[in-house]
Amino acid sequence: MEKCYSEHGDLLKKCYANFNEKFMEVVPDACLYYIDEPGLEDSIKRALFRNEIISLYKILIEL
Repeated sequence: MEKCYSEHGDLLKKCYANFNEKFMEVVPDACLYYIDEPGLEDSIKRALFRNEIISLYKILIEL
């Protein structure tokens, strides 16, 4: 599991483990689409990122 560098990250892991698990499954990869995906136009990167975050939001509000 990724190390947290803030009090909030540790709180998420401790008190909201399900939320943290789902969050950490999606957000790092979504950020990689947005930042590192070579050869894609910025608009496509943004769309991929947005789709991942929207899908995650729908999952998280159900927890």
